[in-house]
Amino acid sequence: LKMYESVQISVKGQYYDGRIVRVRSNDKYNVRTDLKGLQKNVKGYLLRRSVNTLEEGTIVEAKFQGGSGDWFKGKIKKVNADGTFDIRYEDGDNEFSVDPEHVR
Repeated sequence: LKMYESVQISVKGQYYDGRIVRVRSNDKYNVRTDLKGLQKNVKGYLLRRSVNTLEEGTIVEAKFQGGSGDWFKGKIKKVNADGTFDIRYEDGDNEFSVDPEHVR
């Protein structure tokens, strides 16, 4: 994630559209949203790229098979008509029809 990138931020389980306005150390960010204003020191795991910025070739992190654990780096191979993604992970695994909530 980088400066001025469009993201969605999770606040109490609800996602809000925003933009990164400062990249801090230790995987933390300042994010400005229309509804919640400036959110400071937001941990990276609470952010995901806005779905409309994800396209074929975008490097992402995803939860393999929707797991509740770690995020794994990969690349979007295809954006499907239903809004899901086909992803090829760095370790060579492929996953198809990944739900956007499992991609950041």
